[in-house]
Amino acid sequence: MAARLHGRSGELSAAVSPAPAEAPADQSLADGTVGVRQVLVLCAARWGVGETGDTAHAIANEVGRLAGALEAAEVALIVRDVRTDIRFDLVPTDVATAWQAAIRALEATPAPDGTVDVVNVSVPAIVFPAVRYALGRQTYMPSLVAEEVRRIAGRLARADRRDIAAAIEEHKAGSAANSEDGRDWAETVRALRAYGS
Repeated sequence: MAARLHGRSGELSAAVSPAPAEAPADQSLADGTVGVRQVLVLCAARWGVGETGDTAHAIANEVGRLAGALEAAEVALIVRDVRTDIRFDLVPTDVATAWQAAIRALEATPAPDGTVDVVNVSVPAIVFPAVRYALGRQTYMPSLVAEEVRRIAGRLARADRRDIAAAIEEHKAGSAANSEDGRDWAETVRALRAYGS
């Protein structure tokens, strides 16, 4: 399933279907999921707390679906960010309800023992928002997200690769990103295009 990003906020125009729980990690699946490192889930959640429409709703649902698959440290960061950054009295009721359900699910479900290398996530609900979040940040996140997108580029649908590359190029055209981030994103666009976009 490919979703389209619209406007500045990157609203989603496609519904997100949950991945089957038994899906093998680090594999592209027919239902629009792909195995990614947890940092993308954290970045997507951070993007989602600033949104109020379909994007926020889809991210919250996907984060809640991942309860039990994320390490305790990631869960703590996501819960903290949601509780700190969302004004539940100001966002639409369905978005507030989705984030509250995600927090309850994350807190109620024990984290797996040991290290989690990869979790299967919805491409439109996690990968797109993670890229949007990382673009223009002056932290270590852009290089982590860019590296992860390059790692999974061959497992993304052609339309997803095209849309992610377009979002990166749109950002690069409208900003003066520092040279290291610019190189990371340029490499990412090249990797996405190498698989056809």
